[in-house]
Amino acid sequence: MAQLVTQIVNRAVPLTNKTFAAATSTGDTFNAGDEVYLEVKNTGVAAVTCTVATPGNVDGIQESGYQFQVAATTGVTEVGPFPPDLFGEVASITYTAVTSLTIAVKSYGE
Repeated sequence: MAQLVTQIVNRAVPLTNKTFAAATSTGDTFNAGDEVYLEVKNTGVAAVTCTVATPGNVDGIQESGYQFQVAATTGVTEVGPFPPDLFGEVASITYTAVTSLTIAVKSYGE
């Protein structure tokens, strides 16, 4: 698992050169936060399902993870936030495929 770098976006620090990392086959981690969002791009020929682990219980119910899909070929999905009380301080994300899949972690307002 690779630790993804969080890119800060706010009025004082505009994000002019967003950096995407290649998704890894064993999954990745990122620092969770109330202002943290993921942007995932897929240039592969099939849709990809991404799962962000929810390691604890919510109101006594075991969570199975938050899943979202990224469409094939030109798919771009942005999703969040990922509050630490649900996803842990360091969140884990896995993918059903990683070929042609890239990801950026952004934090708004910090």
